[in-house]
Amino acid sequence: RQMAQPNDQDLFEEAKMMLCFISNEHESYWDTRFSEELDALKKRQKDGVDDPLDKLFVWFGRLPLLSTIPILLEDLQLGFDAPILDIGTGNGYFCEVLHAVGFKDIMGVDYCPASVAMAEAVQKQFKANRRAQGGADDVSEEDGGTLYLVDNILSTALPLATFAAIHDCGTLDSIAMTIDADVDGDGAAQSSSRQPYRDNLIRYRINVTALLRPQGVLIVKSCNHELHELREILEEHASESENPLGHTSAGALEFVRGDDNWLDSLHLGIWRKK
Repeated sequence: RQMAQPNDQDLFEEAKMMLCFISNEHESYWDTRFSEELDALKKRQKDGVDDPLDKLFVWFGRLPLLSTIPILLEDLQLGFDAPILDIGTGNGYFCEVLHAVGFKDIMGVDYCPASVAMAEAVQKQFKANRRAQGGADDVSEEDGGTLYLVDNILSTALPLATFAAIHDCGTLDSIAMTIDADVDGDGAAQSSSRQPYRDNLIRYRINVTALLRPQGVLIVKSCNHELHELREILEEHASESENPLGHTSAGALEFVRGDDNWLDSLHLGIWRKK
């Protein structure tokens, strides 16, 4: 169950991403990244390659993505009608695989409009591939598949208590890399436009909890946080008076299980809303 070794392009992309994150240029990185990825997909389509999705960059690789399917179906016993939300959906590949195996109620969200445009293009190519492989009977015009929306989990406008499962593959990692507001020599913030690191993590926990229906599950994959760190972030220990945001979540997350060596270098955690 080892992950495939990253190639030079993967390592280059990860290094470029890290430099942008360190300089607090998250949004500009993702906007450029997905715009370039969409251009590359269109070129492969125009060139008539057998599968334009073959060179698609999949965050953490395809094996961890595919290995999530039995967790949803067998471990968590979710039915194909269960509403699933993928936060930080990127190019939408995970959502389209879910739809291909039979899940019917999927939403993918990202705060980057270029990501949503890319995901919709990937969705169209998935449908074209299925038609080309003789699957036209189950790809009707009414089969919209995944709904992709621009939404930021830190200020979400999605309906509360809706989802049976929320999937996060690297979004919490990205949020945790947000740099705090700069401070001057007296410790006073020079800019109030950046949300402090700790508040962002609390806001993440509150919002994902609120979006889950009762007994809904949160699946988090991380390359930066060990399981005990994920638990510190996601399991509420502070009282309401200690919450710097001034509001509480609709419920709380209860740890189900996790693995600090899931598929080599990834950390996996699963929580249930109680």
